[in-house]
Amino acid sequence: MDLQCEAAKSEEGHSFPALLFFPEVAEVVSGTLDGQVLGFLYRKDGKTSRSLYLIDPAKKSAEKVYEPPSGYRVSAAVAGGNHLALVVRDKKSWHLLLRQLTGDQELLVDEGEFFKVETGDDYPSLSLSASTLAYNVTRKGEETFVSQIVRYDLATGRKETIFQVAGRDVYTGPPSACGRYITWHRGVWDREGTGEMYLYDAWTGTTRRLDLAGNNITPAIWGRYIAYVTYDEERPATKNIGLYNLVTGETERLTDATPDNEFEYWKPTLAHGVVCWFGNHRVERVPLFIVRQRDFENRVKASLVTEIKSPAYGARVLPSWITWHESTPQRVKKGTYFAGLLDLWPLVDLAGVDVAGEVDPEEIFEAVDQGKKGLAELEPPEAAALYDKAIEARRFDLVASLTMPGITSVEEWVEELKKEPPSDVPTRVSQDYLVQGNRAYVLAYPLPEKEPEGRLLHMTRENGIWKMDQCAAQ
Repeated sequence: MDLQCEAAKSEEGHSFPALLFFPEVAEVVSGTLDGQVLGFLYRKDGKTSRSLYLIDPAKKSAEKVYEPPSGYRVSAAVAGGNHLALVVRDKKSWHLLLRQLTGDQELLVDEGEFFKVETGDDYPSLSLSASTLAYNVTRKGEETFVSQIVRYDLATGRKETIFQVAGRDVYTGPPSACGRYITWHRGVWDREGTGEMYLYDAWTGTTRRLDLAGNNITPAIWGRYIAYVTYDEERPATKNIGLYNLVTGETERLTDATPDNEFEYWKPTLAHGVVCWFGNHRVERVPLFIVRQRDFENRVKASLVTEIKSPAYGARVLPSWITWHESTPQRVKKGTYFAGLLDLWPLVDLAGVDVAGEVDPEEIFEAVDQGKKGLAELEPPEAAALYDKAIEARRFDLVASLTMPGITSVEEWVEELKKEPPSDVPTRVSQDYLVQGNRAYVLAYPLPEKEPEGRLLHMTRENGIWKMDQCAAQ
């Protein structure tokens, strides 16, 4: 179905040239790497629908992907590829389901009883990265309660508990997954609000506690950064948003809550180097922080206008979009605003191969060459890796199929490549990517690795196939 959309222009010179407002979108719960979001729409009577929709803001469309049974509602949902994972619950129980976005197959991954005690979330929270689904769950033991972090592999169906605590006053907070890592917090129901964060590394199979000052909860991870809520045990109500660099170990406070101003910030989200959060007071702009902005401005010796002037409530960042509701002193306006991360492309921070992993060009080349996979089935990083591999293998028929017309025709471009192949091929391509509509950015590392941070390559989708732009790195 088509969605009503109102475009709102930003001020001249702004990094976001246009904002999108969808009056029919009631709530957004998560986003996909392919530029879509999961959420709920308003019904004709003004109430929020129980049906879950896959919304494409770039195409201004929505498709119903799940209708919960009578008496149940969706409390959490994530999607990636053709997978949809969701928690449906009533007042007594919950069920974690794995479904196909296109198809009717459904698998029960986990289920449990709902009980009102001060331990853990009422129902599981979900996080999905590639084929890894992470969730938290609290169960009744014989004499106490057990709270766990569970890792489920969508490809193999293997389920394992990677962390657990037992007791009536301890719990595990919602997990956040990115590539090889899963992070969460262990909390204690005490006066100090004791909380400590943990990090699981799937590549090494190890878990470590993050040794940070103060109490720290609800971490969100993307690439080398973790955003989280931090506060002192003497003043647990004075909550701020912190940012932790996994590589350097450095931390930074992003917000300004103090006991005097009685501000409080919570629910941080993080994607592609952009952080958003909730707050307990009215603000006239969307609360966001861009990790790479200061370094970029110092390098180009210029300032960028990246603030979004809008009285915001419930701001969050998803893999392709910043979303929020507009608030007034009297009420929260119905509908949802969207700002695209692609407008920030010089500042975005894609997860590198050291976190997200890299595409295997040999595997992709073989799958396409043997007809096991069509070009239209490739994600942007796979198409980018195949493009470079095709140049290396002198398969210029594939190169032509993966090249966008540009400053020259595709034929002329390919002829030039035959005469003088680029010196920066082959490359290592990260599995992370940024998509908005028919445009995408991937992160590639030319070999030998002269550029440790990699370079962003622009791609365009034409006739369903992701193609490399001529001079894609410029």
